[in-house]
Amino acid sequence: MKSYYLFVLLLSGLVLGCKKEKDAPKPEVLPNVELSLNVNPGNTSVKTAEIIISELEGKKLLDTVVTTYQMQRVKVRSQAANFIITVIYKLPGFEKFYMNSYVQVRPNNWEIRTNSSFEYASPNKIPAFEQATLKYTKYPFSPDNKFRFTDSYGSGGGGTTLNLFYRELTVNYEKHTGRNFTYLLIPTINKYKIAEVTTNNSVIDLAQMETGTRLKFKTSPDNLQKGVTNLFGYPLANNFENFLWLHFSSDLNIANDVDLIYPAKQLPHFRLTTTFFDASSNIYEYFSLADSVPSRLNFIDDSFIKINTKTYDQVDIEFLKEAPTYYAAQWMDANNELEWYVILPPGVTTFKAKEFFTSLGSTLLQGKSYPALRLNRLVLEKADNLTFGSFFDIVFREGIIPKDDKVKVSNKFYKSIR
Repeated sequence: MKSYYLFVLLLSGLVLGCKKEKDAPKPEVLPNVELSLNVNPGNTSVKTAEIIISELEGKKLLDTVVTTYQMQRVKVRSQAANFIITVIYKLPGFEKFYMNSYVQVRPNNWEIRTNSSFEYASPNKIPAFEQATLKYTKYPFSPDNKFRFTDSYGSGGGGTTLNLFYRELTVNYEKHTGRNFTYLLIPTINKYKIAEVTTNNSVIDLAQMETGTRLKFKTSPDNLQKGVTNLFGYPLANNFENFLWLHFSSDLNIANDVDLIYPAKQLPHFRLTTTFFDASSNIYEYFSLADSVPSRLNFIDDSFIKINTKTYDQVDIEFLKEAPTYYAAQWMDANNELEWYVILPPGVTTFKAKEFFTSLGSTLLQGKSYPALRLNRLVLEKADNLTFGSFFDIVFREGIIPKDDKVKVSNKFYKSIR
């Protein structure tokens, strides 16, 4: 009888033990997330870079040193939808490190260009060319005999000869395959000529020239100092590869009453980039791709932002007007050995820089000490009505060609922190 009870007790124990094993929770298996990015430091001497992938709360998921200018496909295990991607590299021959941290992103075939400026145009595909000569006849009289010549793809003239006696201008230049356009501007008389050339020894009659449009920028805020201005024109509708470089700030001494003279009538599209400064060392940038050139430039300025805290422990800001597409904080060390840009979506207005920097535990920065980084600059950019994610997909994603018509207007403000 005792044996029977012992058998029953043993059997019950086995059943209960099996039940406990079945009821025990299984360890959570996090999904695999694949990310792909190519680090482009803008300097081919930089051969390697460190990539650190973190969750938004700071948990480090991956730390690896990769070859630059090559697409890297990496996998991390996480439930997160977005991440913080940090890229670090060092310029050979210089004791300075550069860091960029992109907050709340999910890179898919991104080519990350590690600076504070982003390209809105695809890399120029310059077709083959051959040396050619262009002769302008009936060259008009002008007080200073100054002119600007350029042809398709911004090549310009390799050598010019102006014969005032015969009223002829001879230009040696690089004529590209496909459709090739030329542009001649004589600013002091406000006349220009756009012509398509089809041979290597073309002759263009200047008896009839068009009148240029004179433009003076009006800015808000006012009393800004003008920096560099570039203007490109596209001679073919919806073709953003064939362009004429119409204006560059240092080319010509245009009268003080205007900032630009350009051919408003004959070109379907214009791309403008211009920079202004103020007395507080703030920088204002404007980009426009449109069928006309804007004269009124309403910049983002100090009135758009309020800085509540700007310590290394924490930055806390408020957007007082329209929120930007993104904003960035530039951190520097006292010895100028580290430059760190943190790029954030407008919904993240608080960032604990010191805590996050410490959590990185960078391989390249091992042995380096940066106890107190200083906030040097804030950058705000508004690009059309693009969201944070869609903006970086445009400027970073490989394969969107041409991307020139994806961003029409960009307004950028660099606020100096003192």
